Amino acid sequence: MHAQQAIAAINAGKHVLVEKPLVTHPSQLADLQHALDAHPEVMLFEAMRQLYDPNFAVIKDVIAKHPVSGATLTYMKYSSRYDAYLAGENPNIFTTKFAGGALMDLGVYLVGSAVAWFGKPQSATYLPHLLASGVDGDGVARLAYPDFDVVLRMGKTTNAYTTSEIYFGRDTLSFDSPGELNDLRWLATDQTQQLSVPHADNPMVEEANFFCPGVK
Repeated sequence: MHAQQAIAAINAGKHVLVEKPLVTHPSQLADLQHALDAHPEVMLFEAMRQLYDPNFAVIKDVIAKHPVSGATLTYMKYSSRYDAYLAGENPNIFTTKFAGGALMDLGVYLVGSAVAWFGKPQSATYLPHLLASGVDGDGVARLAYPDFDVVLRMGKTTNAYTTSEIYFGRDTLSFDSPGELNDLRWLATDQTQQLSVPHADNPMVEEANFFCPGVK
C-alpha cells in the first residue's frame, strides 16, 4: 500500500518519506514517477534508516580502504506476528496480498546495505523457504560481484545470533545485523579492534537529522 498512499500524497502536493521498501513491483515505481512528473515541485524519499547510522559510515570507510574478498550479511529475527500466523490467523506481514515475507521486510536492510557498500551486483539469486501462505519465511541470497560474492541470510521465523562479516583476505570486519549496527570489530590475526562509534538510542534520529538538521 506504500505506492498508492505515496501517490495520493504527491497528488496533494506533499513531499513524501516512505517506509522501506518504497515499492514491491517495478510497475508501482513507474506509477510513482508518473505522479512526480505531474508534480515536479514534490520530492519523494525512501526511508532506509541504517544508511544514516554513523556506524554505517564507518563500515563504508573501511571498505573504501581495503580490498573486499567477500561478505556474509545476516538478519534473522523471530517475528512478533509469527505465533499468530501459526495459530491460523493471517497477519499482513505473512501474506502475499500485502507483499509480506522475509525479503520484503528484514531482507531490505541487507540488500540496501550491500548495494550501498559494494555497488550493484552483476547478478543476484534468491533461494526462499516458502510458507503455506506463499511468502518466504526465510531465505538465502547470493550477490555476485567481479571479484567476490556476498551472501545474505534473512528470516522472520527464527532468531539468529551469528554476526555479519565482511572479509578482507586475512582480516574480517565483524558486526551485528545491518539493521542494528551496534558492535563493529576489526578482527586481525594478531589483534581485535573496536570500531563502533556512539549513535542515538532512537534509530530514527540520524535519518531525521539528515532530512531536517537539528531534530532531537
